[in-house]
Amino acid sequence: MTDADFNIHEVKSRIAQVGELFSLPDVIVRLEQLTRSQSVSATDIARAIESDVALAAKIMKVVNSPFYGFNRVISSINYAIVILGFKAMRNLVLSAFVAGKCENSIPEFPIVDFWHYAVDSAAATEEIARVIDSPDSGNAFVAGLLNKIGLIVMNQYYPADLTAAVQKKRAENISLTDAEMELWQFTHYDLGAQLLDHWNMPTAVVEACRDLRAPTANSSHLCWICHLANILTQALGFGATGDELIARLAPGCLQQLNLPLPKIPDLMAQVVKKIRAQEQCDLN
Repeated sequence: MTDADFNIHEVKSRIAQVGELFSLPDVIVRLEQLTRSQSVSATDIARAIESDVALAAKIMKVVNSPFYGFNRVISSINYAIVILGFKAMRNLVLSAFVAGKCENSIPEFPIVDFWHYAVDSAAATEEIARVIDSPDSGNAFVAGLLNKIGLIVMNQYYPADLTAAVQKKRAENISLTDAEMELWQFTHYDLGAQLLDHWNMPTAVVEACRDLRAPTANSSHLCWICHLANILTQALGFGATGDELIARLAPGCLQQLNLPLPKIPDLMAQVVKKIRAQEQCDLN
């Protein structure tokens, strides 16, 4: 399959068809705007979240769960934001939204396991960004959480196509992305990137999704972080993406991230610790 075979028109057409059905809630759109502002306050963030009563209740439940382990009851969204910070609250709200989309799976695609992969990948991406002191650390969790969101789109709106791709992958012992390219001339990464662009997500997040499977020298720093996090999450057995074949680490990845090979075991241990802590956060 060559670049000329890539069907960008079909990708755009599919997102145009489902874009309104699979749109970000107003509260998340508002939070994205606020968290990019230099003058945002905890009160501004709280008001945005409290405009969605059901979401606010879910967030309060999580904030007061053992995952955070506060020694006193957090009684308001405003107070939670002061303690957790703007970015952490944005990540929590976005995770709750994605969790709500991980339902009604086709038999060939374990959506519950995929949800675990998504949050574990987010945790791994955030941890790697922290360890290497990445300038993209603010977007790391979001990029890790959303880099395979194209699979949720396929599961919800094109289940027959996703079923065909999974069956082809198994029958021919090839990767899911290879099966997708042969059947559709695009992959779930392409579809996801188009959706994230439709949502006006940061450019680095869109690029991380689009180029995740095979980053190049021109790929963003965040994309390289996501690439490594994706491989580690799958190799360590956290969650499932519907693809048993784990991608190979792209040439130059460790150099791009300034990660000497002897540091990888320690990094993996830190990633496991972060993921296991993240799994205590129940958003369902």
